[in-house]
Amino acid sequence: MSSIHRRIHRSNSGSNRSCRFVELYFSSIDLLKLRLTFLRRNIPGRLPLVHLDYFTSVENDLERLKAVMLDMEDSLVRHARMTRMHHLDRELIFNELLRKSTISHLERIRLCRLIRVRNRSSVTLALALEKYQMVASYVAEFCVESIRQIEMN
Repeated sequence: MSSIHRRIHRSNSGSNRSCRFVELYFSSIDLLKLRLTFLRRNIPGRLPLVHLDYFTSVENDLERLKAVMLDMEDSLVRHARMTRMHHLDRELIFNELLRKSTISHLERIRLCRLIRVRNRSSVTLALALEKYQMVASYVAEFCVESIRQIEMN
């Protein structure tokens, strides 16, 4: 059993689980959300309600991304438990989860770097909209891929 498989198995083996594997990658989601809220809070002037609703929606989508990641992990664990697959096949599945989680985490870190603003006075509504749209696009793409993965299992 690979170390990744042991960690996932251990983290999912009890009903009182303290931390599941994909939760290790939630820090980049939280950081991304912080970067976005910084932008939103520093837009000069009064923010139009339509934009505020959009910004709030994207921020909520980041929170829902955590649930999607947990569902993806649960789906893989259920699939591994319910099928009689060779341990090497299980390892491949869990290594793929590790690979996808890491790539996604790195993409979120990249987005955080792109969103980073050094000077509050440089924040504009147009800049905030552009950055929020980047994140919304990432979330949509990630969720579609995750749903595909869950359906395959």
